[in-house]
Amino acid sequence: MILSVPHPADTKRVRFRDVKASDVPFLFSALSNPEVVRYTSIRIKTMEDAQRQWEMYAQAEAAQTGKFWMMETYVGVALGVMGIYYFKAEHRRAELGYWIDQPYWKQGLMREALPPVLAAVSNAGLI
Repeated sequence: MILSVPHPADTKRVRFRDVKASDVPFLFSALSNPEVVRYTSIRIKTMEDAQRQWEMYAQAEAAQTGKFWMMETYVGVALGVMGIYYFKAEHRRAELGYWIDQPYWKQGLMREALPPVLAAVSNAGLI
């Protein structure tokens, strides 16, 4: 089975796009904050670490074991990343994870962004 997840529908305040190499500076800025990564396995201390994080996203997509989206505002301000990973074709299951940069906490953005991602994952037959 090929991992094929439709692009999530954009919301009133959040739009989704693929994570790009040009996002590495944002990944470094956000993910080097210990509060942002407190409950994740991500540990970013250098720009090279952020580059490796982007490469992990890209490699998971190339291997069809994951799909990641940059969440941003309609004026292009990056907010964070949401994605599915550890996809196992034989089980038709994957894990869902996300992180959002600290300045955007407590604004209801994840509550808004999660339903279209769950709908896309559901449409792909993963839940």
